[in-house]
Amino acid sequence: MPVFTAKGFVFGARPQFTDPADYLDYHGKQWHVKDMRQALSDGNLPNGLIIESEFGLSGVIVPDPAGGQMVEPLVSVLK
Repeated sequence: MPVFTAKGFVFGARPQFTDPADYLDYHGKQWHVKDMRQALSDGNLPNGLIIESEFGLSGVIVPDPAGGQMVEPLVSVLK
């Protein structure tokens, strides 16, 4: 089962400024794919959180216009 790990955060992916210390609770946290899907559906992850799959792919948590959250490729958020 794939594992996703929180690696850091990107300020530009967040709609408003929040305290960076809030993100420290997530650094290094891991989710299995089922748990990640649920967290995204619930929309309870911090926007701008960088996650990395066990395969080395990185993405950023962003709001999903359809509700909840989704993962955008890191390179598209850094443009």
